[in-house]
Amino acid sequence: MSIERITLTQTMDGEVYQNVFHMDNPDGLTNPSDIADDIVTHWIPAIRPYQTNILQYVNIEVRRVSPAGAAPYNRPLAIFGGSGFRPPHVVAGAVFQFHSATAGRHGRGRYYMAATNSTWYNIGFLSPQGVTESTVVTAAWKGRYVDAGHPSTLSLKVVSKADPSFNVTVTDIVCRTLWGIQRRRNYTVGI
Repeated sequence: MSIERITLTQTMDGEVYQNVFHMDNPDGLTNPSDIADDIVTHWIPAIRPYQTNILQYVNIEVRRVSPAGAAPYNRPLAIFGGSGFRPPHVVAGAVFQFHSATAGRHGRGRYYMAATNSTWYNIGFLSPQGVTESTVVTAAWKGRYVDAGHPSTLSLKVVSKADPSFNVTVTDIVCRTLWGIQRRRNYTVGI
């Protein structure tokens, strides 16, 4: 078993957004290029229609963190969001929460959706349209990476920063009902 850290980098209006999540590569035989293919083919298309078309996915990095592996695999991307709506704010967006059977903060994770379609929220709360469309996203991700008998060899995990060998399997994904703030870096700083 190996744990792979996936970092998706996106840009919009001179801002850089990064999301880090982890996948279990059960036999350790799936190579980083194939993992990147899986994310580009299944993860991004589930969320992309609900992100503004000025957001661009620019890079995917796959790094083996447990056991520690070779240098990370990086692939440049040129994938744009699919919505014509402008996001209400450059750093506020939807938050998808990863839940596991482990209680407490060690059993939870999250994924910030940068450039969320403005129709998803009304005065900071998830709108009926946002509920419907976020359910489509979570169903796609759960069907591919979480549910029993899912078709991918990869499984979504919540992993400890301090010790990547401590990890728990994600059992559910839900969209939070309030806006979240994406911690961000200024353009070309810290990357």
